[in-house]
Amino acid sequence: MIKSVSQKRIYRDYSLLALAVLVVSTAAVLTKGAQNEGATSGAIAFLRLGLASACLALVSLNSIYRGLEQSTTDTILKSALAGIFLAAHFLTWIISLEYIPVSRSTFLVTTSPLWVAIISFLFLKEIITRQQVIGIMISIGSALFIFYNENEFLGRAAESFLKGEMLATFGAISIAAYLIIGRTLRNTIDLKTYVFLTYGFATVVLALLRLCSEEQLIPSLSPTAWLYISLLALGPQLIGHTILNWGVRRFSATIVSMTVLAEPIAASILAWIILDEIVGPSGFIGFTGILLGIGIVIYDQPIFAFLTNKLRNNQKSI
Repeated sequence: MIKSVSQKRIYRDYSLLALAVLVVSTAAVLTKGAQNEGATSGAIAFLRLGLASACLALVSLNSIYRGLEQSTTDTILKSALAGIFLAAHFLTWIISLEYIPVSRSTFLVTTSPLWVAIISFLFLKEIITRQQVIGIMISIGSALFIFYNENEFLGRAAESFLKGEMLATFGAISIAAYLIIGRTLRNTIDLKTYVFLTYGFATVVLALLRLCSEEQLIPSLSPTAWLYISLLALGPQLIGHTILNWGVRRFSATIVSMTVLAEPIAASILAWIILDEIVGPSGFIGFTGILLGIGIVIYDQPIFAFLTNKLRNNQKSI
């Protein structure tokens, strides 16, 4: 019975991670929609985080206040650092969508497992098993396969295309740092308080950038643009990223970021349906490889041991 309850809890936890990925996958299409309605990338990033922070404060004000009272100065400073990385992630990734298609941008930004693994190994001393390394390499290799075999981008200006790729890659590095910091704080601060602090600090950073660049803090946007941004704040940000923050407290940061590698699959399909950004045959081959890599990393029992145990159990039942 204990084993059964434990297994149900594991299935529930992975199901929540899957839900987070599906919700986050809508972000690129919603962002493109807002950009097509005239919203600038800086405005989208600022309003997305600002609205999410306001909604979280309204829903959980008492819980957040108690959490702030119990938080140390060190915890708040680390949360502020995480917020800076989160602001950098959203700003660079959203700007990258101005230069490269959704499929390319999301694939590059979800190379974060590579950076998470490196940072975790160097600073957190987390052990990466051989099986996890294999899974990471299969997923990254599959993403690179898509990257080098899509021919639909050849007509674009090389300079602007490279700029978009660099921005998306920096977005991957910054979100990796954000996940790592969240991992180090998982036992020292309440989840709602941490999310409010990081979202809040990120909002302040983006607001300061807008003021320094002499942009209007709250821009004049069309109702459709506001709808896209509101959906971004409530869906991918408030629901999706909050679950991912919970995930780094339940699993290693490497596993969470590997799960997020499924985001480009759903995002590319949505972009194909809604934005007519066609995914070629190499894309489907790469999708299969990414899912295989995710499965290898998430299933923490060595594959050969799993198969051996299955065979033994089958023999006993006979």
